[in-house]
Amino acid sequence: MARKKKAGGLGEWVDDLVEVAVDNIADRAREAFAARATQVRDLPGSQTFQCVGCNNTVMGSQVQFMRSAEGLCICTSCFQFMFAAGVEKVRFLAKRAAAQAKEKAVAAAASAMPRAAPPVAPPWEVLGVAQEATEDEIGKAYRKIVMEWHPDRLPLERRPEGQTRIDEATKARNAMLSVRRKPTDKI
Repeated sequence: MARKKKAGGLGEWVDDLVEVAVDNIADRAREAFAARATQVRDLPGSQTFQCVGCNNTVMGSQVQFMRSAEGLCICTSCFQFMFAAGVEKVRFLAKRAAAQAKEKAVAAAASAMPRAAPPVAPPWEVLGVAQEATEDEIGKAYRKIVMEWHPDRLPLERRPEGQTRIDEATKARNAMLSVRRKPTDKI
């Protein structure tokens, strides 16, 4: 089956692939059914069978599939309906699987993109002091934040937030003290 080539992205390519796969499955099913139908063609037209689809008694010429031992069959109209329904179900399932694969690909691409770092507040704003604060003022502000956000003082669900705040305050304190001290002094 010749297909038109489409210019497009992954979604169109997946749609084309799904359509080819469904057509391939339908062609194989038709071939299998045609081989089985030769058995049915040899039935005497006057013999009757019970259709399991519509529960009608049908003549041998109207039989599409049969189980001769039980006298059961599927008539041509029931078979056509079931076959069309099966093809539609396969198409639906294939399209749903393609959509899920596309969503996963989009999610994977989104997670692979580098995320922008959250805006970082200046250290003096983190500690709540003036930019020209003394070492004592920086130490007091740091201790106040640690006392307020210490994980042992917080409910269990807020402990991760508290640890984050303490980490930010520690970095801010170290940054502010490092510019106030000589390189040989330790923080």
